[in-house]
Amino acid sequence: FDGTITPWKILNDLFDGCSGTLSEKKEKLSTIAMEQVIENLSWTSSIELF
Repeated sequence: FDGTITPWKILNDLFDGCSGTLSEKKEKLSTIAMEQVIENLSWTSSIELF
């Protein structure tokens, strides 16, 4: 692991990949971020069930 792939790099790549105005990009990013949080939460809680 050389540290080149960081969450910030991924976010920046997503940000660059989003078309539209800055506010549209921010909206899309926060949607992606929320989806990640929900995914992580559901994954974590399913682990805790066992």
